[in-house]
Amino acid sequence: MNYHFFVGNDNGNSEHDLIIDGKLIQQPNVNCTVDELPWSEEQTPESFIKNLQEQLVVTVDSPAARPGMYYVGKFALESGEILDNLQIGIDLKSDMDLPVVNTLAQIAAVAVQKAFEEEKKVPDQIDVEVDMATAAAGDPAYR
Repeated sequence: MNYHFFVGNDNGNSEHDLIIDGKLIQQPNVNCTVDELPWSEEQTPESFIKNLQEQLVVTVDSPAARPGMYYVGKFALESGEILDNLQIGIDLKSDMDLPVVNTLAQIAAVAVQKAFEEEKKVPDQIDVEVDMATAAAGDPAYR
């Protein structure tokens, strides 16, 4: 499966707002690293695909961010785990893993939902190309 998305991305200090191919997604802009999946048994795609953004668990293996497993957005906020978030006036978004992880997680979730809608199954691999504009007000690295 191959997709090309157009993304508007605003990693705010408290909320992450994205528009992916015209669809608005809003989540708390938090995540947390974890060591294991939150479920003990395998889930059927039908049980989670529709609300995937609200229960995001992703594994990152990229030089762009610290490798590991993350709970993202609302799921992280409700997990009881120690959260990573943006601190106004302290953190530089350009130096943090959080914007990278959260943005990739949300784009991946939309790709999985679209693939499932089209194929009625979750494919083994999905390739996504993204044209993205981002907002980074307040971060001197973006000026």
